[in-house]
Amino acid sequence: KYSRMWMMLRAYLERAKEELDAIREDMEFCPHTIHIMAPSGVDLGLAVERLSPDDGGDGDDDGGGGPVCISGVDPISPLRDQVQLNDMIVAIDGKDVQGLSSVEVGELLASCIDDGMSIGEQRRISIVRGNDIMGMAKKNGTLGVGVL
Repeated sequence: KYSRMWMMLRAYLERAKEELDAIREDMEFCPHTIHIMAPSGVDLGLAVERLSPDDGGDGDDDGGGGPVCISGVDPISPLRDQVQLNDMIVAIDGKDVQGLSSVEVGELLASCIDDGMSIGEQRRISIVRGNDIMGMAKKNGTLGVGVL
């Protein structure tokens, strides 16, 4: 009697684990927004680029194409533990930047160094993170590179 109940419980737990694994896998590809607080008055140590589906990095950067993503993080960046390569920058201090070029986004991010903010004040950078960001960008992106 107990062995039958044990086998039923074991089968139930195996099905539940498979369902949970499937949900986790789906979540990895589901983009989600993260808000990061960046310090003012310091170099953020980030490189950004507009993704290009055609040439992998050598297209126009007129602000009308794909998302501007983080393409590099300096090892001493104050944001190194908060951002990841390919995070898509969607807003800075609540301003939508999705139609801006990578240079314009870089200038906005760098402006926290010299825009008169006091050291210690913070900027809010909103990013979208998800494994499918690159796939979304490949559908309709153009490229440009900016370093901040």
